[in-house]
Amino acid sequence: MEKWVLAAKRADFQEIGRKYGIDPVIARIIRNRDITEDAEINQYLNGTLDDIPSWKSLKDIDKAVEIISQKIDLGIRMRIIGDYDIDGVTATYILLKGFKRLGANVDTYIPDRIADGYGIHNHLIEKAKEDGVDTIVTCDNGISAADQIAFAKKMGMTVVVTDHHEVPFEDTEEGRKYKLPLADAIINPKQSDCTYPNKNICGAVVAMKLVFALYEKYGIPEREKEDYLEPAAIATVGDIMDLQGENRILVKEGLLRLPHTKNKGLKALIRAIGLENQKISSYDIGFRLGPCINASGRLDTAMRSMSLLQCEDEEEAARKREQISNELKKPVDPITIEIKNDSYHLINGFYFAWCVDGNLVLECKAQGDLILTLRDDWNKETIRKLGFDSPSYSVSQLDRSDKRKYSVWFEDERARFVTIPIESIVSCTETGELTTINTITEVKFKTSKKAD
Repeated sequence: MEKWVLAAKRADFQEIGRKYGIDPVIARIIRNRDITEDAEINQYLNGTLDDIPSWKSLKDIDKAVEIISQKIDLGIRMRIIGDYDIDGVTATYILLKGFKRLGANVDTYIPDRIADGYGIHNHLIEKAKEDGVDTIVTCDNGISAADQIAFAKKMGMTVVVTDHHEVPFEDTEEGRKYKLPLADAIINPKQSDCTYPNKNICGAVVAMKLVFALYEKYGIPEREKEDYLEPAAIATVGDIMDLQGENRILVKEGLLRLPHTKNKGLKALIRAIGLENQKISSYDIGFRLGPCINASGRLDTAMRSMSLLQCEDEEEAARKREQISNELKKPVDPITIEIKNDSYHLINGFYFAWCVDGNLVLECKAQGDLILTLRDDWNKETIRKLGFDSPSYSVSQLDRSDKRKYSVWFEDERARFVTIPIESIVSCTETGELTTINTITEVKFKTSKKAD
């Protein structure tokens, strides 16, 4: 049984309510979020775009503007490498739209969830080089890709990183040492020496800041910046950022504009989910609009959502929206896999079986106790190091008491710790068959003898 405790930080809630014309309960909520000063309360309730911090305090943004503007002016080919979730797709869209507005020779690639995995990889760098790309700009990834960026630099490429994830670090006797990639410029508010006041913006907002800085250099009219408020709001809610300060203002402004959006793709999605000519809330983004953008990267390719956002024609947008909808409805046959006895590995008392296609991992702690792991990265920013000898092992654990599932796997000698949402928990029967909920994948474990 869950136990709820009412937070009781003290303040004169009646007076706050009277002063700002709000219910005392709302005043209590605001106080419980550590918003105490009059200026903070006023911004929380009445904040405007003028209250958003300037992009100028982001570390390396001037350097990035100088690099990218030179590439634009010389017609040098650039490639934006994003991510397949809602933040990565919208960040990619923002950079592409902004760069093209300035006449850049630019294209994009969003990694395939299965074929490529998360972020920038050596084979993507090699492909970019083969395609004549000189400069790679990452969005919503790159801060932890030191090896890959070093590889790109060795090939003579320019790399600009825009990201918002935690900077990798190592705790040593001398203190914490951060491991930044050797990119030509890194825009990430979570860098320890970055003075930008809001450390909790999403990747799309970081991308938007870079576009705003470029727009200022090229003298683009201020009104054109408003085009980016809607995707920034969608990404902020979809990537579960704290809705305080700058984030709250961006989401409020984006929600005001979404019902009247000029973006043909967003308009088609809004119409399809029954929100046309209606007020749109953060709930609608989080549970109705956002998942449609997220889904193509999970089920097929995120380029479908990217293409939808880029549509300039309403009929084409409707067709692309229908394609995403059909992909969501498409039935998928369950997968049945037989694990051979010789595929077992014994580590610290646990037995592990690894599928050759790299997509599925099974752990058998006791007969009939099987767990399925989909190779994915719901919480891709947290990296844990494990002490096993081989990078091919994968480990999964299921705590049945709280119905959450955790997985870890090795990739490029690093381990990723993954938290799978509660809607994706697995059920496991005593016979050894298990089925994932909402992922329509089934695995049957068969063996004629127990491993030693």
